[in-house]
Amino acid sequence: GKKLEAIIPAGVRTGSRVQLRGAGQAGAHGGPAGDLTLVIDVTHHSQFERDGDNLTTEVAIDLYTLLLGGEARVPTPRGKDILLTIPPETPSGKQFRLSGQGMPRTNDPAQKGDLYVRVKAVLPQNLSEKEKSLFRELARLRHKTAD
Repeated sequence: GKKLEAIIPAGVRTGSRVQLRGAGQAGAHGGPAGDLTLVIDVTHHSQFERDGDNLTTEVAIDLYTLLLGGEARVPTPRGKDILLTIPPETPSGKQFRLSGQGMPRTNDPAQKGDLYVRVKAVLPQNLSEKEKSLFRELARLRHKTAD
């Protein structure tokens, strides 16, 4: 029935233990209280997958940016987006590494793991007749150069 506060180190992993000295049950025959050990269970995040100190996320990018190049917003675990430069002709599924944007290292929280960003192509939907015509023309040009 009593509340305790515990400092959980940044970057802690599932299975890590945090010991609270003297916060356990009283010792036998009036002896001092023992220690309370917390076993950490880190919950999964909907946006990021964790592997040690590194994180992986998937970002949906429109077909035009993947083909022609440009920039894409990438969420980070600290809540601030980063602009990622997408080179022309980037294939769907390509992975980029953002150094130092992952989880803090438990033994040195100033150091952080990496964030790996996997890009996923988003195809255009509900094309107009003009757009379909342009894609047909592109297909014809592509097949002509393949011959």
